[in-house]
Amino acid sequence: MFFKKNHKEKALLKAMYQRVDGKPLKYVTKRADGSYDEAVIGKDGRICINDTHITIMCNGTLVFKALLSDVKLGELMSLEGVTIEETNKDTGETQKIVAYYKYYRKT
Repeated sequence: MFFKKNHKEKALLKAMYQRVDGKPLKYVTKRADGSYDEAVIGKDGRICINDTHITIMCNGTLVFKALLSDVKLGELMSLEGVTIEETNKDTGETQKIVAYYKYYRKT
């Protein structure tokens, strides 16, 4: 009775993780803190989510890796990508990553 909301949130997060896991990426950008400028940090990659970590690899290079418990994950309104926000525990800086999916036309 008291934990219904918590179970629903966990179920929604798990469903989003399953949707995002394995998605091919067109490119990945990093937003500068305090501004809306984005710098491309990787192209032609893939998102991998396991039980504890989220990893983004682009052209065989590790672009981003973090614990799932430390990140906020949200899909873009257009559903063409995902935003990942991580706060560094030591410095308190917030890192914002935006990964844009490759577009595949279904026939």
